[in-house]
Amino acid sequence: MQLTGVIPPRRPRSGFLFALLLAWFLVCTRESLAAGDDCQAFQWATDSDGTEKAALLVQVSVDGQILTLQLDTGSDSSVLYRGVMGPESDTHGHQLAMGKTPLGRHQLLSRPEIAPGQASGVLGLSALAGRVLLLDYRTQSICFTSPENMTAIADQYLFVPARLHNGKFFLYAGIDGDHHWGYFLDTGASIYDLVVDEAEWKIFTGKSGSEPENHIVRGYSWDQEITTVGARATGNLSLGALVLEQPHIHFIKQSARLFANYPFDARGLIGNAPFLEQRILLDLRPGKVRFGIDKSTLAESSGKLSYPFLTLTEPLLD
Repeated sequence: MQLTGVIPPRRPRSGFLFALLLAWFLVCTRESLAAGDDCQAFQWATDSDGTEKAALLVQVSVDGQILTLQLDTGSDSSVLYRGVMGPESDTHGHQLAMGKTPLGRHQLLSRPEIAPGQASGVLGLSALAGRVLLLDYRTQSICFTSPENMTAIADQYLFVPARLHNGKFFLYAGIDGDHHWGYFLDTGASIYDLVVDEAEWKIFTGKSGSEPENHIVRGYSWDQEITTVGARATGNLSLGALVLEQPHIHFIKQSARLFANYPFDARGLIGNAPFLEQRILLDLRPGKVRFGIDKSTLAESSGKLSYPFLTLTEPLLD
């Protein structure tokens, strides 16, 4: 599941703004540059209601043409919106790259019903497979690192078991210590801590869904209008031994059994919101799949995510 298109379509902002952000990034983020071999700045999109950090935008070369795409690990495929590359996108492989890092040749699905706005499409999880990705939300930078550099920086990260299957990046997570493999990381769901089905939402929050104090968000998913209902969980979300205290949990009114209807086991998605003060690592290499959070950013953050040195029985990493 993804909430790509949560922001209503609108025209891209001036490239001058991105140039300023890139210049700032090159001057001020030497720490991030040192942590990866190939880095670039990313932008946050703002939705029409003024909600900030509604989508994470990156610059991607598609057959040599630079496009602004939403980074969406909840989508297994990459997608282009109406009129961006032409109808042949569905049937032809396209060469993708980010910065100096080639991402290989991929089929790009066409969604002609969606007009390009701040983004011209979506960069999905399959385009990142086999690589190590560092995502620093504090400095708005994204880096690809080499296997050699990964070995050198591994001790800087606290790792959470992860699995890559059915086009999703699943984390070993749960509410109140009930860990399982049902939650996947979805960077296309930027403003959310956790999205689940309605039945689980009622259990986790102790609410019926009709309370006036519930958090209501109206937006779009793949250009379809949706409404999400949210409230704080009565318990905590655990990611391995990491704890997110009483996360805000939402369900989608129009798709109350979205995850239950998946053809594989899925319980919900984890968005960008829990990690906005962190630097995270996605190791997508075969046989080495794992998710990491930089220990230094964890220590410096305001405490939304904590590491209380829990003793857990965790499955082996894939």
